[in-house]
Order: sequence, then C-alpha cells, then structure tokens
Amino acid sequence: MKYTFQLLCSLVLLIAPYHFTNAQGTETFEMATVGATSFTNNGQTFNLTTNAPAFFIANFAGLGYGASNRFIHLNDSYGSVSAISVPSGSFKLNNFWFYVTGNAEQDPGAPNPSTGPGSVTFTGIFRGATQFSFTKTTGFATTFALPGNGFGLIDFSTEGGTDNTNVSIDQLQITLSSNFDYFAIDNFNWTQGALPVTFGSITASVTNENGLVTWETLSENNNDHFEVQVSTDGKAFTTVASVVSKAPGGSSDKTITYEAGLNFKDAAATAGMYLASLLLLGVAHVKRRRFVPALMLALGVAGGLGCSKNNNGIPVDGEKYYLRIAQVDKDGGRTFSKIVIAERTN
Repeated sequence: MKYTFQLLCSLVLLIAPYHFTNAQGTETFEMATVGATSFTNNGQTFNLTTNAPAFFIANFAGLGYGASNRFIHLNDSYGSVSAISVPSGSFKLNNFWFYVTGNAEQDPGAPNPSTGPGSVTFTGIFRGATQFSFTKTTGFATTFALPGNGFGLIDFSTEGGTDNTNVSIDQLQITLSSNFDYFAIDNFNWTQGALPVTFGSITASVTNENGLVTWETLSENNNDHFEVQVSTDGKAFTTVASVVSKAPGGSSDKTITYEAGLNFKDAAATAGMYLASLLLLGVAHVKRRRFVPALMLALGVAGGLGCSKNNNGIPVDGEKYYLRIAQVDKDGGRTFSKIVIAERTN
C-alpha cells in the first residue's frame, strides 16, 4: 500500500507539469506533406491561404533554413496577401525564418529591379480585429551564408519596435508590396494563445470635456483586467483607464457590462490655480527666504500642466478619438477589441 501511494504521487508529479503547460513548438516542415496547404505541430493545425495561385509546403533539397529541404512558400505573385491561421482558438508567435525576393533569379532580399525597394507587412489578427501590424522594408537576408541560407529572422519580440510575443492571434497576414513576388517561411516558432475575452458591443462618446466608454463581454477566461486606450490617429494608442474584471476568478460564460468615464478637460485650465496657490505659499514664507524655491516649484508645476494632454495622457484638443479595449490575462497576455470612433459634441 505504501509503495502504491508513492508510485501514484510520482505519477502525479510527472503528469501535472505537462497538464498545465501551454502547447508550443517549432515546425521545421521536414516531416510535413509536400504540396499541403496546412500543417500540424504539437497538436495544433495551421491553415495556409492566399489570394495568389498557391501557398503550400514545398520541397527543394538544401534550400531551406540551415540547408534543410522543406518549408512553406508562395511563388510568382507580386503584391499578394497570404495568411497562416488556426481553425479555432489562438496562438502567439515568437519568431520564424523568412526568405523574400522579387527578381527573376530569386536572389534573397532582392526586389524587382524595375520597381525599386520592396516591403513586407505582417499583421496579427484575432476575430477580425487587428492586434498588431508592422512593415519591414530593410534587414532582409541578402546572402546564402549558413545557417540562414537566404532566410532572415523575423523576431516578434523586437520587430516594429514592440514585443508582440504575448499577443494572442488566430491569423497572421503577410502582405507583399508590388516589388516582391516570392516568400518562404521555415522554423515556425509559436506558443498556444490565451483563451481570452469574447467582446460584445462597444460604444464611446465624448461630450464637451467628458467621455464615456461602455462595453460588454460575452465570455471571459482567465481574465485579469481591461485597459481603455485612446488615439487621435487610430495607430498610436495611449492607455487612459484600467478596469478590473467583474468575472468571478476572471472567468464567466455570462454577459457582463463595463463602463469607464474619461476626463477630456485640459490640464492647462487648472495650471493657473496651482500657480496662484504656490505663489501665495512662497509669499507666506518670504521672511524665511523660501520664496524663490516656492516660485521655482510653482513655475515647474505650471509648465508641466500647461500642455496639450491632461494627467491621464488624453489628447484634449482633438475632435475625433479612436478608442479600443485591451483585455489583459492573468499571465500578462492580451488581445484587443475592435476600434470605435467617437467625435466630440458640445
């Protein structure tokens, strides 16, 4: 009986870490089916789609990363839009090796000589909403030196100046400029994505100096909190409010409604009051020779407040605002809602 108990404990200790570990892996494609438009790694299936004639697993001896044989590629389609997606759930990308060309000889990193430099845009999408996007115009591999063999590393922790390795997506879209007509991917390194929030309706309004954002969640899983983010151009977003999840333990299968009030009042309007009060403080202490430090403090505070953003970082001089909700998991992973537009009304 004693030995049976010890054996069971040992089995539990061995099994438990794997039960709670997210799936992840690096697909080298060496065992993948040539000509297939999908591949499976560590139990996760990825589909290959494109608006070009074909995007599939190819076999060319010695032409892959590290002189391997198989990789996924797209050929002869300038300006194509292709995607790597999962049929359900989500995934996160760490990195992969990328070959791109546009000339007749398919030299690595060489665009069509008659049209000039080329670019590639990588866009992460989840349930139709863009999670990240960056365009690469330089830094492509240009030689066949090993181990790259014409492939250059696309590192999602640094590309575009942002770490996107913890962003869950269900589709990676790859868009070639009109100067490139071929790309290939090898050593596809990924991690299983979070099971995040399913967003319902999202509305936003700005009236005079007050803003209000309201959103619904249809389900939540392992959710920690939300961040309300604002932008004046729809590209660069600033977090201006944080709202804790109402779901018990961060998980719920019922509709939950949230709202966040935003202050669009210009902080410069209050700078005068701060300045006046601090100047009075300085006068009150003039006999103790504290006027100059108080005056310097007052000027510093007024100068800091007299800008075009309030203390929440919200641009106060805009007429149109783009808003989105960032959902943050307990493990730090995040996904974003769709973007809504609010125009200021009086």
